[in-house]
Amino acid sequence: KFHNHLDKLYKSQSWVQKESEHLSFLIKLAQYPRFQQHVQGDKVPLKNLWTVYDAIHVARTECPTNSTLGCPDPELRVLLTDQEWTTLQNLAHYAEINKYSKQTAGSLLGGNILLQIFQRMGGTSLEATTQSIDRELQRQSDSQFFYYSAHYPTILSTFAALGLASPIDEILPDYGSALIVELHSDEASKQDFVKLFFRETESQLLSVLFDGPCFRSLGCSMDNFRQTLLLNLEFTSHLDWCDVCHNGSADICLMGAVYELQKEKQQVSALLDEAEAKTCGTNQSQIVGGFVGGIVLGLL
Repeated sequence: KFHNHLDKLYKSQSWVQKESEHLSFLIKLAQYPRFQQHVQGDKVPLKNLWTVYDAIHVARTECPTNSTLGCPDPELRVLLTDQEWTTLQNLAHYAEINKYSKQTAGSLLGGNILLQIFQRMGGTSLEATTQSIDRELQRQSDSQFFYYSAHYPTILSTFAALGLASPIDEILPDYGSALIVELHSDEASKQDFVKLFFRETESQLLSVLFDGPCFRSLGCSMDNFRQTLLLNLEFTSHLDWCDVCHNGSADICLMGAVYELQKEKQQVSALLDEAEAKTCGTNQSQIVGGFVGGIVLGLL
């Protein structure tokens, strides 16, 4: 589903126009042997530009000027002029921010991590009546701090899943940026509430996120946080995500399949018990038990 949204983005008027306006620059990038695997036709298309940007970005920021130690492609550091580097930055940021925006990514990429955060804060299921794998997968822990290490798409996708734009307009989160989710407890009211912050690289300032009705400077109650997730997510459990994305190969989906088989086994066992109780151990119960047991063996 996300890839369908990407295809729609790549065919949009704004995307095609942006690529057309910088066609000569994209053709120039295609001339470098280092980037041949990302070339389509005579250019590096906008959708593949991140890989070019990332390689040059690493060379310019991580490679010492007087040494090639630890740099896989040190020559990339001086490949572009300062003006060309600025153009590449702007184009790459435009492309990636649109790929992982609310309109394109929606809640498909960032929703699962929000569900896990919600559970680790003490929530169980977004819908109290939903019977799902969430409760089974919930990590019961006394830990007070969890750290997720991820790339910029995860941060942008989390913003998108909450219905937000990036707090740093038209700029990708750089190395060391952090999205901080805090759970507070008010002793007077005996209520828990959530605060969200964003910290840019090397900045000591925390940007308070969300000006909406839920997240203000005082935070958001757990119930309102749950309502916010219900409003923005396309699914209410990890298994629902598997269905929405038509994904049967991700670990969480494979675990869900096992869980569903276990539930079926329990249901069949209940039928066996009921059949034996009704027939009081006659030959009929043996026939029923052997037949249903064979189905279970086939499923497992």
